[in-house]
Amino acid sequence: MNFNDFLALVENTKVIHPVWFGLEPDEVPNQEDIAIAEQNLGIKFPQDYKDFLREYGGGYFGLGKVFSLQEGSDWNVIEINLNLDYLSEGYFAISDNETGDYFGYKIIENVCQPIIYFFDHEENTWKPTEYLNIFDYLRKYALTN
Repeated sequence: MNFNDFLALVENTKVIHPVWFGLEPDEVPNQEDIAIAEQNLGIKFPQDYKDFLREYGGGYFGLGKVFSLQEGSDWNVIEINLNLDYLSEGYFAISDNETGDYFGYKIIENVCQPIIYFFDHEENTWKPTEYLNIFDYLRKYALTN
């Protein structure tokens, strides 16, 4: 799913299920905030994640959540990734399912690849998913019931 299709899906979902978007999202970062986060982490985010952050900020989103750059947020992507040692071994978490599992990107040569991976805490392993980017992932986990 591309960004424009995702924007349209979100707007349609807001009309049909406005209550799903009733919780306050985290702040929308600017380009400089994103660049500083990438520099501090030593990685480059994929374009889809940057687009999502600049449009929606992160935090609560529909029926899910996406880790954000907002300082002090429970969903701060930097704090989450730096504090979970087992997540930082070549992967970068951007969401969780609140049961100990995470969704994120595989890092190759300091660049996050757009395909979404799933961290299974029971098996302590990352596995690829069928989601080609954050928009495909959110269509399934945040925008459908």
